[in-house]
Amino acid sequence: MASSTLIKSLEDLSQTSGESVGFQFRMKCGSCPKVVFTSEFVPFSQGSGTAGLTKFFKKEPAAPPPTQNPAWKAEHDQVAEAFANAIEDRFTWCPKCEKFVCEKCWNAVRDMCLSCCARYAQSAYDDPYMMRPKEAQKCTKCGADVSGAKFCPKCGSKVIPKGICPGCSHKVPEDALFCPECGQKLK
Repeated sequence: MASSTLIKSLEDLSQTSGESVGFQFRMKCGSCPKVVFTSEFVPFSQGSGTAGLTKFFKKEPAAPPPTQNPAWKAEHDQVAEAFANAIEDRFTWCPKCEKFVCEKCWNAVRDMCLSCCARYAQSAYDDPYMMRPKEAQKCTKCGADVSGAKFCPKCGSKVIPKGICPGCSHKVPEDALFCPECGQKLK
């Protein structure tokens, strides 16, 4: 049985007047415009047969609109629920943006739609922690700024990043005094 949220999110295309009085519903993906499901038109079982007379006399009948009819309401709800049950497995509710999205727009790993994943990733990127400037790397011999260079532009010595042994290029712990691989003194 389809959820009431899914039934409420259906677009109602029902015809309440004219020659064809009946029910039709449409469901669109909340993320992409490509995925649209439309139900077949279901004529109202107690539809008025006065449409031909209305055309002939060019006068609207004084009958109340079918939306006030309890039979209309019951049949409307029944058709909406049947359509929602038919498409329920093709849409997933995104708790972040509170929309139903199609299978292509759903990220099962993150349990949110792709639009929310993109917003979440952007917000993580905009985090002040990520925006913090990187430490300027200095030459160990002359103290010049060598950020991103392999050799110092002033003295020409090889730039060795922190945590790397200058002798064997093995990764070493920050607090190590000697390289555990080759035994070279680090400080």
